[in-house]
Amino acid sequence: MPRCERCEGVALLATLMAMTVMTVLATTLLLATMAEAIIASTYRDGTVARYLAEGAAERAVGAARGAADWRALAMRSTQWTFTENGGPAIVRATSAALAGNVETLELSTQATGPGGTVRTLLIVIARDVPSISGQIRVISWRENP
Repeated sequence: MPRCERCEGVALLATLMAMTVMTVLATTLLLATMAEAIIASTYRDGTVARYLAEGAAERAVGAARGAADWRALAMRSTQWTFTENGGPAIVRATSAALAGNVETLELSTQATGPGGTVRTLLIVIARDVPSISGQIRVISWRENP
């Protein structure tokens, strides 16, 4: 059977094209896997930082419960620092007000989680004055981007 003179090297060319396609597919799969790992790690770090901020805020609310005058806490820029396994968290009393017989206190919480992820919460709590029962109401609790 006669060989086609123009067909020489076609097998080599086809093999090289197949290898190129497989290399591109393998590289794409590797990059997608690495991106997923980074996304998952960032999400985990953000969740840890959020829980650190929420835990520190809860502890600061408990500490503020016993304070006689919340306006004095805000004027002194009172700060509570908490450190857990995930990282540090700082809670600051940023402002306070007295309207009628209701006293409010604004707390700003900043927590740094693993990988340097930072989460900030702004919390406003209120209590009746004079506080007989020691009950505190949460007016707002939001994460500040």
